[in-house]
Amino acid sequence: MKSFLKVLKYFLIWRITLFIPVIVAGVTMGYGTSYPFFELNYYQRVPDFLNKPFLTVWFNFDGVHYMNIATRGYIDEARFFPLLPLLIKTLSLGNLNFVLTYLVSLLIPSSALLIALLLLHKLLKLDYDSKDAKNTLLYMLSFPTAFFFAAVYTESLFLLLSIACFYLARTKQWLVVSLLAMLLVSTRFVGVFIIPAILYEYYLQNKPLRIKNSLKLLELVSIPLIGLIAYSIYNYQKWGSLISFLTYHSELNNGRSSTSLILPIQTIYRYFKILTTIPYYKVEWGIAFLEISTFIFGTVLLFIAWRKKVRTSYLIFSVGAFMMPAFSGTFSGLPRYLLVAFPIFIALSLIKSKYLKIFYFAISIPLMFLLLMLFTRGYYIS
Repeated sequence: MKSFLKVLKYFLIWRITLFIPVIVAGVTMGYGTSYPFFELNYYQRVPDFLNKPFLTVWFNFDGVHYMNIATRGYIDEARFFPLLPLLIKTLSLGNLNFVLTYLVSLLIPSSALLIALLLLHKLLKLDYDSKDAKNTLLYMLSFPTAFFFAAVYTESLFLLLSIACFYLARTKQWLVVSLLAMLLVSTRFVGVFIIPAILYEYYLQNKPLRIKNSLKLLELVSIPLIGLIAYSIYNYQKWGSLISFLTYHSELNNGRSSTSLILPIQTIYRYFKILTTIPYYKVEWGIAFLEISTFIFGTVLLFIAWRKKVRTSYLIFSVGAFMMPAFSGTFSGLPRYLLVAFPIFIALSLIKSKYLKIFYFAISIPLMFLLLMLFTRGYYIS
């Protein structure tokens, strides 16, 4: 109970505090674009009593698409995997009415995050002391893009399912792990990296493997792939390709390649040209700097996590989920994708330096406030 109350306190302080930059942005900043395609109001009629900026901003950009899919089905949004909109539709009783769907959409991310934090705290306590577990949660909640955990995005749900997979794997509940991994893969494509991660965890707990283990290994591979296979079949029926969920990323015009791998060193050179071409006072320069800095930060911290002997199965999953987008020719979105690579925050907690802690919070918290302000006013952040 004590741990629960501690985690609940961190969550509530974090969630309530996020309203401050939203309110400040509404008073002090103009919109970043005159074409409000990023807002839910542009697509759907929101009742006046719900049409409040401190509520509607959590749908901005991707949240609009998830809401649209949940309420009227897919049209051309193949890149958005189906679990979140399906969950919204199911919990809102099949879109019984818009108000219920709207409220359910807002509640899912925060609820998923709270449960994820509670599970993560329990998972960390298997290997680390209470102080390290606490610091890991604080580092995660203070990361500059952590506000996406509160938005109608997949970050919270993805984190919850991945942490649940690892916790239940540590307690040897393999069938449930397989089913949760299937849901994880149905949330975002990089969820496929849970498969090698749980296979390694199973090997670690059952070595040397014997013939009797083969059926369990098959289960750990086949069940998680059911979600991806089902969505691929839907892609083929709807858009004529099994991998439309990949190729539709090219429509974003952000330099992302969906058909070939591009080495990060090539992408770094591209960002060098961007940063030396765009004036430094432009928001676009700041976002480009944030993206390449996130790549460097994530790479270094994952290396430190390995050196600090963070559990290998966690690293297998996190390295895959972090590096796969980095091989697409752009670091766009990486500041958000990094959130679910929880070994990074474990590594930070294992670096015993009060100066690092002070520096991290002094940079991260003001930057999170600034990025959230920009996000609410129509600037693409991640």
